[in-house]
Amino acid sequence: AEDAARVLDEAGVPRAHVVGTSLGGMIAQELAHARPERIDHLVLACTTPGGPEAHPMPEQTIELLQKAVLLPEDEALRAFVVNALEPDPRPELVERILEHRRANRQDPLAWAAQAAAAMSFDRYEDASSLAIPTLVQHGEGDVVVDPRNADLLVELISDARLELYAGCGHLFFWQEPQRFVRELEEFLL
Repeated sequence: AEDAARVLDEAGVPRAHVVGTSLGGMIAQELAHARPERIDHLVLACTTPGGPEAHPMPEQTIELLQKAVLLPEDEALRAFVVNALEPDPRPELVERILEHRRANRQDPLAWAAQAAAAMSFDRYEDASSLAIPTLVQHGEGDVVVDPRNADLLVELISDARLELYAGCGHLFFWQEPQRFVRELEEFLL
């Protein structure tokens, strides 16, 4: 979160709209707590407030994380993409995302570190102190971050509203990009 604040400082941006997806949504929450004066609007997509009160990572994804270390890298990447698109992993979309991910490779150890950070994240008790207009977005079929966490965020953050994506998973913004952008524009502009 402090890295994000330093980027704003270096760019000479006193306040910004902050959009965070998944682990990025957790980082966005950290920034919102540490530097609320820097955020105009907050968008939390496919993320969680964390903590013991939050809904844990679904078992399907935990099992995949455990199996993935034994798979060849490309096979593991495909399995992660398909899992993140559940319940609708359309083959053409899987291939588009794989092409993008192959062009922007991430160290497999970074995936594991990201999962560990997500599972230990806890801002549940602090979420109710956020006084920033917040849009919470989530795919109803997300098997990476339980969609019920979106409901928790909306219950906890006083100025939050929820947009759910029926038939979409963790990567709902790949599955419904036009709607995602439209909602961002309506909320942020």
